[in-house]
Amino acid sequence: MADYNSIHTGAAIDAAITKVAGIEAGADVTDTANVTAAGALMDSEVTNLASVKAFDPTDYATAAQGALADTATQPADIALMVESDVTGVTGADAITNVISLTQAEYDAITPDAATLYVITD
Repeated sequence: MADYNSIHTGAAIDAAITKVAGIEAGADVTDTANVTAAGALMDSEVTNLASVKAFDPTDYATAAQGALADTATQPADIALMVESDVTGVTGADAITNVISLTQAEYDAITPDAATLYVITD
């Protein structure tokens, strides 16, 4: 330190001491406490490590879609899920189908009372 002190003085030494003082004694950035404090997991904390490391986001869906991508509700499935209860509503028709189409396509058909048409243009 003597050679360092002869070249550096005052603020530079204070800054170096402050920096060194902030380093944890025997610092090991991969210890459990530091990893946990950073919001991460150690391999030893995971019971299904192989599955975690093999994670493929395409195997999963968003919460809105369902549990797994291959069983999640897809946009084309929505029309198949339409349920309507017209019990007690005089003159009402149950909706059994939903179709998305352009105005020109809609104008070219004869509408069905049991179909909900979504105009997309």
